[in-house]
Amino acid sequence: MAEADNSIKQPAAVGTTERWSLKDLKLLLRFEYLPFAICLPLLEAAASSRPLTIGQISGLVGIATVYHIYTALLNDIVDLPLDRTEPGRADYPLVRGKIQPGQALVVALAQIPLAILLTLLIGGDLRAYAVLGVAFLAITIYNVWGKRLAFPIVTDIVQGIAFASVALYGSVIPGPLTLLGVIVFVSVVVWMVLTNLLGGLRDLHGDLNFGVRTTPIQFGARPHGQVIPGRVAVYAYSLQAIMIGLIGLALLYNEFGYGPIMWAVVAAVMVALSLIALRLLQKFFTLAHDYSKMIATGQLQMAASSGSFILLLAPYMDWKLLFTLGIVFLGAVLQYNPNPPLPNVHHP
Repeated sequence: MAEADNSIKQPAAVGTTERWSLKDLKLLLRFEYLPFAICLPLLEAAASSRPLTIGQISGLVGIATVYHIYTALLNDIVDLPLDRTEPGRADYPLVRGKIQPGQALVVALAQIPLAILLTLLIGGDLRAYAVLGVAFLAITIYNVWGKRLAFPIVTDIVQGIAFASVALYGSVIPGPLTLLGVIVFVSVVVWMVLTNLLGGLRDLHGDLNFGVRTTPIQFGARPHGQVIPGRVAVYAYSLQAIMIGLIGLALLYNEFGYGPIMWAVVAAVMVALSLIALRLLQKFFTLAHDYSKMIATGQLQMAASSGSFILLLAPYMDWKLLFTLGIVFLGAVLQYNPNPPLPNVHHP
């Protein structure tokens, strides 16, 4: 255990005068995940089939941004002891002590009144405030207790509900919830559960060292030789199959009103993307011996899965919404890292 203890990075002295950089802000606020957060309410807004004003779109982007900041900061505050042992986190301001946990918590909590104010400005009704409350409460439960409860699958679902509630916010602002909106909501829950499973394999080394509970660990995954039991893969394929089924349901119901030619084109694109997502998931598990390539493949798989819903709805969207989503998704793709940092491995 001595090796593990020696690897913990000591924070800088309180009150450091080290100047902040753009990179520091990017790391502190986890900008690499921000495009995903912004996509959520915009997708639900698209599913509502009502055109949005520029002000409403800006408001949804703002809500997603403040929610993302709250989520990222709270997660890093809770996981700080673990993050200090991971080389990939060495430059993070909280790990370096450039900002103290108490200061970060103040910034995080400030996002809640900002979200309420934005909801007021874009004319949100009681439903909007209720959905926002569920989103903040659920992600708080996940961040504080997510890796400590006996059944991590349950907390994975709680996290999925948290982000799906942010998505649902985009539906209640323009108008009533539709069946297509329900499909998007459920799809976000399932996608987040799958993402958490792949992320749990990414963080397997550190999580085991700290004795926390995650779904891969509960299923018997171990880092030495990157042992991934078959039941982990079966669970992942099942989640991906549910997502594919939800896309198929949306196409069969055809609330979009696509004509025969457009329907056939969209269906063909969805089949192609589904096959790509399945192939990338298969490749993810075959690369268990090569951590860096495995995680890079996981990033591509998550992009293919999430991108399918943007393309599914694309011909159905108002041009302003489609343009915004396109820019946001492009930003996410440009941040793809083919060589993620290796974990810090401590052998017993």
